[in-house]
Amino acid sequence: MTSTTGGIWASSNSTVAAINNSGKVTAVSSGTVRFTFTNSAGCVSAPSPLITVLPTPQGTIIDSVLCIGASTLLSPSSGGSWAFSNPNIATATPGGGVTTVGAGTTFFVFTNSNGCSSLPVKLRVRPNPTITEPNISSGCVNTTIQFQASPISTWTSINTQVATINAGGLASFIAPGTVKFRATDANGCFKETKDYVVNQIPIASITSASSSCKGQTITFTASGGVFYTWSTGATTVSLTTMAMNSGSWSVTVTDDNGCTAIANTNLVVLPLH
Repeated sequence: MTSTTGGIWASSNSTVAAINNSGKVTAVSSGTVRFTFTNSAGCVSAPSPLITVLPTPQGTIIDSVLCIGASTLLSPSSGGSWAFSNPNIATATPGGGVTTVGAGTTFFVFTNSNGCSSLPVKLRVRPNPTITEPNISSGCVNTTIQFQASPISTWTSINTQVATINAGGLASFIAPGTVKFRATDANGCFKETKDYVVNQIPIASITSASSSCKGQTITFTASGGVFYTWSTGATTVSLTTMAMNSGSWSVTVTDDNGCTAIANTNLVVLPLH
């Protein structure tokens, strides 16, 4: 209002809007209101034009605490648009779809078609666990790998038919396939590992005679891989030796994935008569 000295301002409805003696108007609630000014001589002005106070939109959020990567919805979803205060923590579509991207606290404000804005709506985003992974992308059946999580988390395998994982983060590969693991902290926030390919171990075998006369030459032939290491130290596919005493021979077979298996065979050496 324009007159700010030499009198008193009055509101026709102080529950809708109040006015101080300087002529400053404060909207309180929606509705209509007029103002009058009484000067020091006691003369009262004509009422001001009717002023309409529009309602303040009410903004709400379904989930006020989330983890990084989660999403939620703001309301209302129409009749205006949503704005966000920190895109490094969370973003919002004009229709109120929220996506979290970083830890921290952020606020959203809804502005309706009349230009009225809601009070800020608060969202807290919790961090996900931090995972330390081994520097590999694949492994073999019957091998293990170790993970670490901070803070201490509960570990689960996304594919228990391929691998299991214990409370300490030790994963055991049990069958060929693809698997990843999830660490979930006490707040329910989680982080997943990369995918790991689990390769089947080779089927190692040794072909040879089961018996031989003493002094004869005998050949053992291995199969199932691309690299071979015999119990004698030889690294050839076939091992030729002279049959002197009964005993056992073994070979470690390695395939092109680096997976290994061991084959054993027994030889009975028959005495000469």
